[in-house]
Amino acid sequence: MALASGPWLEPLVVPVEAGSHYWGVRCRPEAGALVLGTEPERLTNRTQPVTVFSPSLAGEFQDAI
Repeated sequence: MALASGPWLEPLVVPVEAGSHYWGVRCRPEAGALVLGTEPERLTNRTQPVTVFSPSLAGEFQDAI
């Protein structure tokens, strides 16, 4: 599942399961806004599925992985 995570103002603890693989892409907030079509403030301290913003982009991420 492709997730979008916004700018965090506090530490984010991400649980990791042994044997799992994780991929990430880091963008500056304004670049992420262009890709997702939303303001970075909408994602402040949040992680949401990319399908919320762009189902087609989420599919492209899944296909690329």
